[in-house]
Amino acid sequence: MNHELYLPKAWTQDRERYRKAGIPDEVGFASKPELDRSMLERALDNGMSAGWVTGNSVYGGNRCLRHWFEEREQFFGLAVPCNEPLWWQGPYCNEERSHQPLGYVAPRTHTALVA
Repeated sequence: MNHELYLPKAWTQDRERYRKAGIPDEVGFASKPELDRSMLERALDNGMSAGWVTGNSVYGGNRCLRHWFEEREQFFGLAVPCNEPLWWQGPYCNEERSHQPLGYVAPRTHTALVA
């Protein structure tokens, strides 16, 4: 499919080590979820289809990655750390709506798995 080289943050701060390993200076630190998103974005944008994307809590603990999946309407199942705050309608409470009846809420197809 495709690949990215994960470099620990300590490596990215040691330019001598970069030169010895033949890594270009413009390559910086990227977390594993950032690398994952980059690889998936390339694959999906180039026509690869994925019914579901799954991952452990390293990926599920990254809100930006989860939101990106939602924006793309990509089905995913990611484990999240046990201390990860989860929201059913967003992280902010709107006081004007807090005392109004909720009405019908369609079932969601995304499921949060707690590790």
